[in-house]
Amino acid sequence: MGAKKLRLRFDDGVEINVKWKRAPAEAEGWNNSPRREIAACEVQKLFLEPDDYVVPVSVPRCIPP
Repeated sequence: MGAKKLRLRFDDGVEINVKWKRAPAEAEGWNNSPRREIAACEVQKLFLEPDDYVVPVSVPRCIPP
């Protein structure tokens, strides 16, 4: 569905694996709803311990092209 897996390396040497999916211009799409992904991540924190989380962390970022 258009998602890409990337490995990001920062200037301080930290490397992380990420799933990258461009948000649609209208901020909602058929299979791309950033606010729902973020909400699911936050809701699990209400009743699960960190070791039991099932939803990966979703964080919106604005990055210039």
